[in-house]
Amino acid sequence: MLGLRKLTIAALLASVAGAVAGFTVNLPSVDLGGGVMGQLDSVAAPSYPVAAAAGVFEMWPSLQFEVNGGALPAPSYGFSTLRKRDNTSGAIQPESTPDGGAFRIVCATSHLGFFDPIVYPPVGGVGYPKKSHLHNFFGNSDISELTAPTTQLATVGRSSCVGGIANRSAYWVPAVVDTTTGFPVIPYANIVYYKNESAYRKANLTAVTVPPADLRIIAGNPANTSTTLGNTYRWECPLGQNFSATIPGAGCANGSDVQLIVFFPQCWDGVNLDSANHQSHMAYENPSTGCPGTHPVMIPQISYNIRYKVSASARPENWRLASDTYALGYAAGGLSAHGDWWNGWNSSVLTQMVQGCLHASLNCHAHLLGLTPNETLY
Repeated sequence: MLGLRKLTIAALLASVAGAVAGFTVNLPSVDLGGGVMGQLDSVAAPSYPVAAAAGVFEMWPSLQFEVNGGALPAPSYGFSTLRKRDNTSGAIQPESTPDGGAFRIVCATSHLGFFDPIVYPPVGGVGYPKKSHLHNFFGNSDISELTAPTTQLATVGRSSCVGGIANRSAYWVPAVVDTTTGFPVIPYANIVYYKNESAYRKANLTAVTVPPADLRIIAGNPANTSTTLGNTYRWECPLGQNFSATIPGAGCANGSDVQLIVFFPQCWDGVNLDSANHQSHMAYENPSTGCPGTHPVMIPQISYNIRYKVSASARPENWRLASDTYALGYAAGGLSAHGDWWNGWNSSVLTQMVQGCLHASLNCHAHLLGLTPNETLY
């Protein structure tokens, strides 16, 4: 086993992929609801469909192309246990140049669905499947069109993230669709960052607070058609290069990664866990002066780093987001990029991460939690 201080993103990507794909651990009996106990079955990880499948669903609103709903992969339910252990390799060492603190967690795709429980919550216990465009979900694998706003997410469901139910948060973005087949393109990981990066945060480390349970945030605008790169998302290929407002095209080599990064607002109004437009209870900070007076509560800077593998049969010039409803000839896909985040962290683990990594200005790499004794998710 690698020393925990030396665990890399690559190693943990392999770890979570193997664990979620093959369930390399024997999961215990779990409460499946209503006091019924059962054993979790092994479920294959999502993969590209190998042949056309029945059941073509039009995406909503459908203007340009269809999504083959029959091609959706089976869910990967992930873990039903909290996976945290002592870091026996010694204390986390601070970076030579403190970066304000950072923590990362890797999550595999859990499931896909034509629903959005923040934008289209159930009413009277009735959900609204197929009302939304197709989404790719990570983390809480039990979130669905029936998940009500009153749900205490940290207490329900399984998780496709490293750490298992230490993090039952739900993360989702519009699915990438190959317009030549109608098949969804499944990312191989979402690396979620929680960090302090701005100059203000680095000078005021303890100003960042633990996000409240069930805080819900949407970043980006699914109606966007501007090709000007803004501050809510960007596309990259190769990683860390060629930043763009649209999905990279023919210049993205086979074997490389296309990455979508979604940047969430960092300032909360301190009162509302959601708002009518799902955005006004949050605001972006000023990097020099911090949060505005209307949204004074500073939470970690959250970003998604979602990676899609390019191959001869999966070419990004053919990709669109399921939420891209502008004309195919207008621009490349990806202008409608956005993301949803619903906090379902175990409160003690999240507090440990904020205090042990962000307040201490430590780069906790992937899943080291800081504090004494140092612990890691796995």
